[in-house]
Amino acid sequence: MRHNPPTLFFDDGTSITMQRKLGKGAFATVYLGPDGKAYAVVDESSHGTDYSKQILASIRREYKSRYLPAIEFLGHTEEEDYRSVYKMPVYVAPLRKKDHPKAYAQAKVLRDCLEEAHRNLSRRLKWNQRMTHYGHQLMDETVECAKKNKLVPRGLVTALELLRDESANHGSDYTFEFPVRNLATTQSGHLILLDTVFSQEAIEAKRKKEEAKRRRAW
Repeated sequence: MRHNPPTLFFDDGTSITMQRKLGKGAFATVYLGPDGKAYAVVDESSHGTDYSKQILASIRREYKSRYLPAIEFLGHTEEEDYRSVYKMPVYVAPLRKKDHPKAYAQAKVLRDCLEEAHRNLSRRLKWNQRMTHYGHQLMDETVECAKKNKLVPRGLVTALELLRDESANHGSDYTFEFPVRNLATTQSGHLILLDTVFSQEAIEAKRKKEEAKRRRAW
């Protein structure tokens, strides 16, 4: 990958020059491409990485959910800068209550359900065990809670179930998160679960690595 402007060089010899950076998360950098689409560049080659984009793309190949991003895997960048590249539409993000109150209300239900699942699990674990490898249990309880709420349509429950089931293939540490920065809508205001699963192990490993780097800098 080259910068100013960023160009993605793929291992098949092709390349795409990006327009500008749209944002950066813990594991992915997202650019606006020349076709008006979003391109997420992710390091999936190292140990302890997060495969949330791969999870979304795997679901998309088999099932077209209105509540999940229309994401596709494009390929890998050249070997010296090996990254996975995913392409999707540019959605309206982050989610804002004043812009799309219905989608915001649905998202709030999901956040409340996840918080309830955390509290229930903490009580069962006597408040003194780490939850890192109880991610799937948290997802199960969140889905069951969402099913009971009238604000959550069947299609959204199905999207949660798809995320839960595909995440289970990558490890018990994967779970949900629903901050507004990871949620979006279509132009018409339809809720999109843009980036709502993550690896707790990968996040912990990244934090430890960054802390070690800061200590060395001292």
